[in-house]
Amino acid sequence: NGCKSIWPAVTSAGMPKAGPGVNKSLLGTIKIAGGKHQVTYAGHALYRYSFDTKGSTSYIGVSEFGGRWFALNAAGKSVK
Repeated sequence: NGCKSIWPAVTSAGMPKAGPGVNKSLLGTIKIAGGKHQVTYAGHALYRYSFDTKGSTSYIGVSEFGGRWFALNAAGKSVK
């Protein structure tokens, strides 16, 4: 499906590790199809934008596939 190829789930083999600026207590995972674990942050399932380039923010707030796609800040709040 087109959505999964443009907005693939961020997955982790184990508990994800917090990088700089990331609150470890807000990280988690949920089980998704195929037995994979999708990373969550502050209860939000995380996705990656396939056409993202380093430093790009043009994808924030994009309307595609029946929804709007926002980013999260370190506090787990939507960036619009």
